Amino acid sequence: MRFSITGETRNRLVVVYVVEKDHAPADFGTLEYWIADARLEEPCNVVGPVISDVLALQARAFLASYLGRKRGQVASSGRL
Repeated sequence: MRFSITGETRNRLVVVYVVEKDHAPADFGTLEYWIADARLEEPCNVVGPVISDVLALQARAFLASYLGRKRGQVASSGRL
C-alpha cells in the first residue's frame, strides 16, 4: 500500500491510498483522519466497504510517521 496526504487542515488530514498487486494498482481510495480524536474513516460520501483492519493499521502507521516528522519540523523551527 502507498499513502499520500492530499489535503490538510488544523483538524483533519485527507489521505489517498493505493493498494498494489503484482506491482500494479489494484485498488485506491481516500481516508479522512481527524487529528484531535485520532479517528480514521472513509469520507461520508463514499458508499462501499468499511476500512479493513490491515488498511487501518498501515494508514495509522503512515500517519504517525507523517505527524511525527511534521512536529519535528515545527519544533526545529522554534515555532509550536
